[in-house]
Amino acid sequence: MSAAFEEFLRLSPEEGLAFVHASSEQANAVRRGIGADAFNEFLALAGDAQGGGHLGITPETNLLFLPGIMGSSLGSDQLGGIWWLNPANLGAINKLGLSADGLSDAESGAEIVPLTTDHCYTGFLAACRDESDLHHDRLPYDWRKSLRLSADAVRDRIVAIGKTNGGQPVHVVAHSMGGVLIRVALMVHGDELWPRIGRIVFLGTPHYGATAIGGYLKNHFWGFNKMVVLAKVLDRSTFRSMRGALGLMPAPSGVYPGTREGEEHPCANFNMYEAASWHLDLQGKELSQLQAVLDDTAALHRDLYAAHTALPQELRERMAVIAGVGFKTLFRLEYGKKMFVWEHMNKIIDQDPGRPDRMGDGRVPVPSAALEHVGETRYIRGVHGSLPNIPAVYRDAFRWLKGEPMELSTTIDGALARHMSTEDFNSCAPHLDGSAIAIGDDPGYLDLGGESDRQTERLVADVETGHWPAFLPVNIM
Repeated sequence: MSAAFEEFLRLSPEEGLAFVHASSEQANAVRRGIGADAFNEFLALAGDAQGGGHLGITPETNLLFLPGIMGSSLGSDQLGGIWWLNPANLGAINKLGLSADGLSDAESGAEIVPLTTDHCYTGFLAACRDESDLHHDRLPYDWRKSLRLSADAVRDRIVAIGKTNGGQPVHVVAHSMGGVLIRVALMVHGDELWPRIGRIVFLGTPHYGATAIGGYLKNHFWGFNKMVVLAKVLDRSTFRSMRGALGLMPAPSGVYPGTREGEEHPCANFNMYEAASWHLDLQGKELSQLQAVLDDTAALHRDLYAAHTALPQELRERMAVIAGVGFKTLFRLEYGKKMFVWEHMNKIIDQDPGRPDRMGDGRVPVPSAALEHVGETRYIRGVHGSLPNIPAVYRDAFRWLKGEPMELSTTIDGALARHMSTEDFNSCAPHLDGSAIAIGDDPGYLDLGGESDRQTERLVADVETGHWPAFLPVNIM
């Protein structure tokens, strides 16, 4: 990775545009890094931001954007480079592991920190910039760590915005994990934050977790965005150390929708919160460490559920949910058993329009995304990672923040049946957010074994021979 391209990846979209306009050498470095298609998208989306756009906190700032898991770029001056899936640095990816308590980097002196929001959000942030009465700031965070550890940073940023803008309400738009983060911050600092908060929009947030995270725990990596490569380079122990990522496991029975009256959990046929039930061949310290992580995750889900249930309805009315539907999603994990021996894990991914628990956006099932008793819940046919960049989505989000009527469908059937223009339905940044190769209703699930395994080997070979651009829109959620 060239020094110029690495500098670009550390910049906001507005700053990045000024960077590519500064010299042809820098522009060429970025074009080589992200590929011609993504580069052209970037120029088109940020095209009129040469004056600087909305950078950081200003007297007009009234909107905070919180990215999803892996939507914050991580960096380390000690280890070098921009992290998480950097094809030029795949061999060092396991240095992203955390200590046993999840509080610090496993590698002493690594000092891995969040740098900026990922360029996959350029479409949404450009749309924010074009809204004259919505001036945004954004908060990158370390998605590897428990969200409880990032709650203070969210509070501090919202308080700082309020002090600068004269006390105007601060709206929040949150994608995926970012939605769980704002809920954690409100749970921990609600008395201080709620008087400063305006309205909140959740985009594809897995409020009650996602089965996909359980699949990754079992080392099943797949998806149209080439996630399978991680199965070859990411150690299971590294992933198990990431309490933030594992915090998006499906909520335990009694919390996950449809299990509160003792019903079977729709996401698995075994106890996901019993480490031994995963049959990962762990023993001793490794098993006890995984159990501690699962215990923390279960406690977070229960605490969030209790906090939301206890919220006055007037506060829940300030929240709106936009959920994606229409794409195969990992809905359920089922262990098969033969002669009293656990043999394999089946993955249920097929949609069923008659069952909300079998509808989703490619990552998050509908019951997890649809937070109860909020002001509005709307649906759109869209892929999880591209939701913020779909014009119909961000336009409805802006309507909600401004107190205007939303226009997306109030039902899943309506979202699937509705005829929308290509401009409204598709991401405006498909090469930046990785949705360009999502085809039909199948996000391209690949798994290890047979032809898929050979595809994975070819992908790894492409990385090693430099046939992938240095920028890669890869996200586990």
